[in-house]
Amino acid sequence: MNVIDSKKIDYFTIYDSPEYDACWGIAKAKDNKIYIPICQEFVPGAAGQLYSFDINKEILEHIVDLSIVTGDDPKQGRAPQGKVHFSLCPASDLKIYAATHMTPPPIGVPFQNDPYGTMNDGYRYFEGSHLFYYDSVSGEIIDFGVIIPRQGVGTMLLDENVERFFGITYPLGHLFTCNLKGRDLIDLGKVSENYLLSIIKYDDETIYFTSSDGRIVSVNPKTFKVTFTDIILPNSRLNNIAYMSMSDSVLGPDGKIYCSLYGHTNIYRFWPEKGKIIVEDMGYPYDEEIDSRFTRPRALVFDKSGNLYYIVIKKYESYMVSLNIENNSIKNYGVIIKDGIKGTGWRMVIDDKGRIYFADVGQIPVNLWRFNPNK
Repeated sequence: MNVIDSKKIDYFTIYDSPEYDACWGIAKAKDNKIYIPICQEFVPGAAGQLYSFDINKEILEHIVDLSIVTGDDPKQGRAPQGKVHFSLCPASDLKIYAATHMTPPPIGVPFQNDPYGTMNDGYRYFEGSHLFYYDSVSGEIIDFGVIIPRQGVGTMLLDENVERFFGITYPLGHLFTCNLKGRDLIDLGKVSENYLLSIIKYDDETIYFTSSDGRIVSVNPKTFKVTFTDIILPNSRLNNIAYMSMSDSVLGPDGKIYCSLYGHTNIYRFWPEKGKIIVEDMGYPYDEEIDSRFTRPRALVFDKSGNLYYIVIKKYESYMVSLNIENNSIKNYGVIIKDGIKGTGWRMVIDDKGRIYFADVGQIPVNLWRFNPNK
């Protein structure tokens, strides 16, 4: 087994939340901090927490408990404000916006297995997704209340050009937009049958995501026009509608969107050209075939030299890999492990020194990892 060079990898453990087991979306803000929302994915009544990591001082700091900022106490018996999923939105004014999400069941319920039924449960329902911000300059935290009643927000982005958020709800899969205070909310309609995990701004007139069947969909942030294209990204070998959508995406230095699919091994890129969308299969994301149906690339991020870094998730290990998009060459850095602790992640960010950060999914307690490919 090829193991990552221990000199290139380090981790910072979130010790004061020892029972938390996952971080889904992280973000780097202009205050040179990494923001880390953590959760207890399946623990009844578990509210999410938000942390920051100061890159210069190498200090982890707790910011807020989601049940406190929202005023939604899990002891009330409803499904808790369980996490911020892929909805952290750092703004240029150093405010960190976020929409809350659901997953953990209510207290007394062993597993949240019916989010549709929960919506109509008069006692155990999820109150709904709250929009809030943390002002990293003043320390002020402002909650704007529920923006999506009885649903969570799985993924959301901030388009500062139009001063609006664009997000997708769970479980009903509706695209919505609202202003910076969570008001003037417009339901742009149902766009998917299942969970959507990635939405990306391409230019000032185009935001892309895929429906659950892998169909590329765009929305114009100025006119709110939604367009369902006739382009479907390659279907999953798992042959399940829940696994055909785009799970992560990043805009490359060549002006093309690079993406991975929830249940497919390869990396793809697509871009608009002369009124059409061109899709290119970048191939298998690893330097050798891995015998695992769970082999999937996640956590895509580019460095300043145009190398695409990502994590290849196997069933029991995760590998750090890079792809040179000029010559399509792959570099495998090995299994992410240090001090006997295995690391993995679903999103990555990169700092000004080219160091890459990601946080655990499935590790108790959660670690923030830092990978330095140049060390």
